[in-house]
Amino acid sequence: MTCKIFLNPDTNRTIDSNPESIITLGSYFPQRGKHYSDLDNFSNLVLHIKKDEDRLNKVSGEEYHYNKAIKQFIDLLRSMLSYKDEYVICVMPSHKKGTKPTGIRRIAKELCSPPVINGTNVLSRKFELQKKSTGGARDLQKEIESLTVEDKGVIKDKQVLLIDDVTTSGTSLVAGRMVLKNAGAELVALFALGKTED
Repeated sequence: MTCKIFLNPDTNRTIDSNPESIITLGSYFPQRGKHYSDLDNFSNLVLHIKKDEDRLNKVSGEEYHYNKAIKQFIDLLRSMLSYKDEYVICVMPSHKKGTKPTGIRRIAKELCSPPVINGTNVLSRKFELQKKSTGGARDLQKEIESLTVEDKGVIKDKQVLLIDDVTTSGTSLVAGRMVLKNAGAELVALFALGKTED
């Protein structure tokens, strides 16, 4: 099956020739004790959407920056994705059990309009993993074991765009791809907003 998810034919060809390649928008430089004003604009935007909606400090203006970053990423992704062909958008779950509401999940839901199918809650965690940013292992087998597909019918024989906010080693996205393929997805394209750089 030929990838028909992106508007750019070269991006689709990249997915076809190397299914484990991860398409990203740019380099993400983690905060690691820095103030927001010391971060580049792209890293700042990514950091804003990594916040949990339930923990946003509405008094300090975090909600405003969160919503602004969400809108910018939605607009950017809409300009990159095809809306002529049917495919499913799935989200890589956070380290917590289940499918917790996250900025990347909100972005993904906004991108789903026919013929693009909403699969944002299809992939979930069976159990919590330690966050990799706080020392959690980048263990492919453990990642695979922690994931489950909630509704195989949504992805069966379909092209899937699996998205995440940030990728570092690619372990999580590759594990997600394997789990979705084993559940019947025809093709799984991997995408992250940012690629972590030191």
